[in-house]
Order: sequence, then structure tokens, then C-alpha cells
Amino acid sequence: MSCFWDSLLNSLNKEDCVKLNLIKKTPKNLANRLKQNSHKQISTKCQNKSLTGQQREEIRIHIDKYDINTINNGYLCSTCDPFILLFCEILQIDINHKYLNNTIIYSTDNSRTEYFKSNLGHMEYINSKSKIINIIKKKNNQIHNSINSIKSKRFKKIKRLPKKLKRIIRR
Repeated sequence: MSCFWDSLLNSLNKEDCVKLNLIKKTPKNLANRLKQNSHKQISTKCQNKSLTGQQREEIRIHIDKYDINTINNGYLCSTCDPFILLFCEILQIDINHKYLNNTIIYSTDNSRTEYFKSNLGHMEYINSKSKIINIIKKKNNQIHNSINSIKSKRFKKIKRLPKKLKRIIRR
């Protein structure tokens, strides 16, 4: 089970692979490339907060100690995850990670944002285009429902109007 690594891989474009010097897109290769960059100074923010020197050191240690041979055993992603922070830093991207009902934002103040979601046992990449399409569909449905509601109310008013007119005429 390498869904954490697979989701990161699925978000990569050709330019990202060049930045990572990632020739073959496999979970093990990605983890290895990130480990090789563990010394990189991380300025990526987590939840709009800069990392302390102590946090940066703990992130470096976590990445250095990670055993890439355990990739298929799963990875317990944290709420301010070292690998995601480093991933954002190297690629200069922002990540919006929806974990259950909580959104964790990793920011580099860059215009490109990638979307991920996860629960207690699985993580997946949500294509940025899909996110936008889903938002548009949701808004379109809201507009459609509003229009139908207005039409329905107008129709009811039109049905009632003749009764009122009959009363006026009878007087």
C-alpha cells in the first residue's frame, strides 16, 4: 500500500520530474529523491505558519531516517508532514490536503495549488482541473435549483392570480 507516494507521483508534471531529477516515476524513486534533498532549507508554511529551527531539524531527521524499503507497508502522513513540506519546497507548489473534515494547507506563496484528500487509511490526488470542474458543477447545480425554485414560485403565483381576479370581478 503506497497510496501516499502514488498520490504525490500522480500530481507530478514533466517539469516537476525535471526539478526532482526523477527519471522513472516509482514510489521508491520519489522517496529516494526526497531523501537526497533532506538537507534543503524549508521555507514552506504549514497552516500559514513558518517552521521553527527545531521543526526544520526534526523534519530533516524524519526524512533521513525513513526506510524506503517500507514503502509498500504504508506511510502515516502527519498533519504537518515532512515529506509534503519538502515536496512543496522543491517544486515550489502549494498543497491543499483535505484530511477527514480538516484542511491542511502547505504554502510556498506560489500560484500553483494541488489538491489531495485522505482518510484514516487512504490518500489520493485530486487533479486541480477536477477540483475546478467539481466547483463549477456544484455552482451550476445551485443556480439550476434556484431557477427551478423561482419558476415554481412564479407558477404557483400565476395559478393563484385568477382566483384573486375572480374575487375582484365578483365585487
